This record gives sequence, structure tokens and C-alpha cells, in this order.
Amino acid sequence: MALLSGCGSQNLTLSEPTIPPPLIEPMPYKVGVQYTPEMYDYTHKEELLGNKQWTIKLGNANKRVYDQILASLFPAATFLGPEEPVEPERFDLVLRPSVQAFEFALPQQSRTDAYTVWIRYQIEVFNRFGTKIGTWPINAYGKSGAERFEGESAIQRAAILAMRDAAALVSMRLAAQAKRLVDDNRGAPGEQPQLAAEPDGDADVSTSEDGPAGTAVAASESGGGDVNPTIESAEKLRD
Repeated sequence: MALLSGCGSQNLTLSEPTIPPPLIEPMPYKVGVQYTPEMYDYTHKEELLGNKQWTIKLGNANKRVYDQILASLFPAATFLGPEEPVEPERFDLVLRPSVQAFEFALPQQSRTDAYTVWIRYQIEVFNRFGTKIGTWPINAYGKSGAERFEGESAIQRAAILAMRDAAALVSMRLAAQAKRLVDDNRGAPGEQPQLAAEPDGDADVSTSEDGPAGTAVAASESGGGDVNPTIESAEKLRD
């Protein structure tokens, strides 16, 4: 694998993925979305194989994924700039997505024939009084088999699958909890319930080229009456 051998550096800029709209009825809530600066241009640098420096620029890919999924779920969503003042009283909910970490592994490291990517996101949720009512960790995973892709194209493919993984989990959680969050947070400040407790560990929706492993588990942990539509949505996102 000449691409992965020798000294020097490897530079990769991810392309912006397209996420199919989820098979979930759009919700009429007024949602404000404000990204952290890293969502616009996250760069991961790591030295692998002893002397090769990898630089992977996610660029605008993270923001594009969340733009698509949140606009599909909330047609009335307002997307705010990272420095734009937030007026929470204008919204039913305010979401603040951020990217926390990016990791990848080559076949030589994992001793498998797969290239793998992990992306950790976080979504802070605020009510209309500006009070933070919870934080969602989103651990996304993607895998690309070396028999189909190599080097940069394999990492690109694994990263796109990880982003689709994140989009599926976000859509399931919001479909299960958005109505309750909005309804429960219409009272006076200080009286609003918090987000439903997360199960021990992270309820990831793991994806790979072998199929949507973990979809049913994540859906059942989300609760609510929208399990079947959201499972269909997760499968659609992975097609």
C-alpha cells in the first residue's frame, strides 16, 4: 500500500455528505440552532506508523450534516452564527451541537482489513428561558472495508458513515423527546423537568458496511411512541 508507506505527511479534506431526510413527520417547534466554531472547520492531526503525519480536515462536513437533519426535523428551525446573540425566548428549544473528538484507525493498527472512524459529538439543550436542561453525547462510528476502498477514499467513506450514524441517532432522540421537552418547559423558570436520564454508557447507533448494528437497541433506549418510524429513519439514512 504505497499510499500508507514512507515518510512525509498525508493531507485529507472530507467532502460534504448528503443525508437523506428521515422518515419522521416534521415537527412544528421553533428551534434555534447554534454551532460552535469547530463545527465549521474541525481539523484532526495525528502521527501514525512512526513517522507519517496525518492531517484530516472535516471542514464544513459536520455542520452540513446537522443542517440537513435538523432542517428536516424542524422546518421552522433558525440557524444562528457562532457569535450571534441567542434570544431563547424566541424559541421552544435551543440546540448547541459541537464536535468533541475525531479518531481513526488504519488496518495496520487494528490488525483487520477495515478502516474505522469515530466522531464524538455533543448537543447541549436549552429551554426558552435560556436554562440548560441537558447534554446529549453522540458517539458515531463508521467502517470501510479495505477490499473496496484504500487509503484516503477508505477514510472518507468511513467518515461519511460515521456522520450518517450521528444523524440517525440525533433524529431518533429528538423524535422521542422533542414534544415532551417543549410541553414540559412552558412553565415558569426553575419549574422545568430535565432531559430524560441517559442509560449507563452511550446509546450509540453503530453502522458499518455489514448493516445497521445497534439500531434497535438505540431506538428502544430512546423510549416514546415513535420507535418504528425512527428505526425506519435510521435504516434510510444508512442506505
